[in-house]
Formats: sequence, structure tokens, C-alpha cells
Amino acid sequence: MISDYDRIQDVLFYLRKKTNTFAKELGFSNGTVFYQIKSGRNGISPNLAKKICDACPEIDYKWLLTGLGEMLNNIEVDNSTTNKIAKDIVCLKNHILELEIKIKKLEKELKSFYNAIE
Repeated sequence: MISDYDRIQDVLFYLRKKTNTFAKELGFSNGTVFYQIKSGRNGISPNLAKKICDACPEIDYKWLLTGLGEMLNNIEVDNSTTNKIAKDIVCLKNHILELEIKIKKLEKELKSFYNAIE
């Protein structure tokens, strides 16, 4: 079974947050609450699990407390949210393509500079 601290680490990774930042968002003055879990001094309390799940409803409360089940709840999204996400994905794909083209041009310029130096 996954340890309490490993579950906290999974949540932090999923949220892309640092320990102290997330602790402050939950109302703690610093990340001590998480470091105490890391050291094994404390586990994930029902109160801490509730705070995390209130801040991030997609995190499964039972999983956070016990490690059983899946980390994420199945949260339903409406069609407008799905459509926005799909549009954002298309926009990001186009942006990536533009950046890849710019990178190829810069690589060619760099190569020509190297050739000129030699």
C-alpha cells in the first residue's frame, strides 16, 4: 500500500504545487504539516484530508486517507467545459507547431553560423 507521504507527493505532483505553497493555500502557516507526515510523526488526518479534498474536489477522500481506490474522482463536466478544453487543445497544438517551425529555422541559422566560423 502507498504511504501517507507518497499520497501527499502524488497530490502535489498532480497539482504541480510545492509543499509550502499548497500548505498555505490550505490555511497552514507553512509546510510543517506535510513534513511531519514525511517523517512518520503524523499520518493524514481526516481533517487534513477534508481540507485537501475541499480545495481539490477531484481528489478522492477515501484514497487520500487509506490509499485504497483511485486518486481522482470521476467528476462530470458539462459540454461547454468540454468544448472549451477541446478548443484550448487545438490552440496549444497550433502554438506548438509554430514553435517547432521557429526552432527548425533557428537550428538552420545556428548551423550556418557554425559553418561560417569553421
